[in-house]
Amino acid sequence: MLDLNFVRDNLALVEEKLRQRGMNPAEVLRDFAAIDVDRRQAITQNETLQARRNRASEEIRKNSANKFKSLKRRRPKPSRASEKS
Repeated sequence: MLDLNFVRDNLALVEEKLRQRGMNPAEVLRDFAAIDVDRRQAITQNETLQARRNRASEEIRKNSANKFKSLKRRRPKPSRASEKS
């Protein structure tokens, strides 16, 4: 199996080698360039969405921590009078 980067960078060579082996490059590679562009765009979109999700998760974590600290500060401390009884 050939590396996609190799095929992308050496498409003419790959086509020539396919012809030497008696294969039709148009059949074997079909729409390689268009499919490769679509694939790369999908990967970029996926990575963008993952980064957005990670930022949202971090924001949620920070907000939860701040809310917890706020609630902890508001909680009344036990009075000393109840301890003396």
